[in-house]
Amino acid sequence: QSSGVMPTAGHLNVPREKMPQISRNDIPGFLNYLRSNKVSVRSMMLSVNLLRPTQREVNHLKVSEKVKAINTGTTVIKPFIVSSDNYILDGHHQLEALKAVDPDTERVCFKVGIPMVKLLKLAHGFEKTFYKDIQDETI
Repeated sequence: QSSGVMPTAGHLNVPREKMPQISRNDIPGFLNYLRSNKVSVRSMMLSVNLLRPTQREVNHLKVSEKVKAINTGTTVIKPFIVSSDNYILDGHHQLEALKAVDPDTERVCFKVGIPMVKLLKLAHGFEKTFYKDIQDETI
């Protein structure tokens, strides 16, 4: 597509601008926030093939840039926060890039004990959550 926007497969139809973004440095605080809301959190390795996108679209150019960065070793992979039904909260461009490079690769994930619809509600209430549009601009 000329706009660079591609649909994701098997998504929950949440538009990018409604998807909570959690920065890498805020992940420990977010996990503590979940625990304080009585949500279990376990760290584990999961194949990227098992992870499902929540967001309905990604920016193809950003995915291509991430593929290059993964292949050249110039990026640090952010751990995924994964719902009990295997949807990811953040990192959709990273997920698409990892699947393109090696769909069988395993990554560090924080698996939480609630489905994505509940996780989204909690994430919207986290004080450091922010939002971006499909062109990667913070809104």
